Amino acid sequence: MTAGLFLSRAIVASVVMAALYVVYKAAMSRINAPALMRSAILGIYAVSILAAITGVPLPATLTGGQIVVINVVADESTSTTSMTRIAVILYLVGVAVMLLATTVAWLRVWRVVARGSKVTDSRGVTITLLDNDNYSPFSWMGRIVMSRRDYENAPASVVYHEMQHVALRHRYDLAIAQIFLILDWFNPAAWLLLRQLRKVHEYQADRRVLDSGADEREYQLLLISRAARCHFPTFTSALSRSPLRDRIVMMQRDATKGAAWRLFFLLPGLLCAGCLLYT
Repeated sequence: MTAGLFLSRAIVASVVMAALYVVYKAAMSRINAPALMRSAILGIYAVSILAAITGVPLPATLTGGQIVVINVVADESTSTTSMTRIAVILYLVGVAVMLLATTVAWLRVWRVVARGSKVTDSRGVTITLLDNDNYSPFSWMGRIVMSRRDYENAPASVVYHEMQHVALRHRYDLAIAQIFLILDWFNPAAWLLLRQLRKVHEYQADRRVLDSGADEREYQLLLISRAARCHFPTFTSALSRSPLRDRIVMMQRDATKGAAWRLFFLLPGLLCAGCLLYT
């Protein structure tokens, strides 16, 4: 697949994702059903990727009564060749910059975690302890990481919160979102959807903490007290990452029952995307 055709597919995925993101925000972003919200977001990624792989190239136009498919790999003799080349070059530069930034950020997290020491608590949970107290507890690549001070003084709900990120395999969601962000860096919906995904991850972990018997008010006060000390590496799930107001509001809402039907609202988004691409 040429770089031009790859860009064409990325644009198709962008339009589909943008349309579905708008529908998701309108229909699902305010319900209290974190598992369903997570499924919807992952579904948007899946549909966008599927559209990019199986969808037809960018729209056709009529020229002299004949259909001419507009492909990013235009013929060298056409007047659009130079613009096409510029677009492809800009796209590849963006991909390279995003890939480099991702690699650097990942290596920084690895360095932070590698400097820690592993301990096993009374529940058999392996935790990496850091000497730097400025880091808020976080999970990364299936590991729970926190400062020694937090390990010795923080309530059990702190560790339990991070355990839920690991148990729910949130790291795989973030990996999918980051890969999509690298390849579709020019799409605002890709950035916004990653932000929504992080919020939903925190909603899920918070709900499990409360369901385990933790006092809701004490847990909320814990989050507020740690808001000022919220230094955590990129690509991690952290106790203090998502906006506290949204999380506290979500905790106070009753669980939304029978919300699965809202997934059908994504169908109009697909129709709108199709109309934008192929009309």
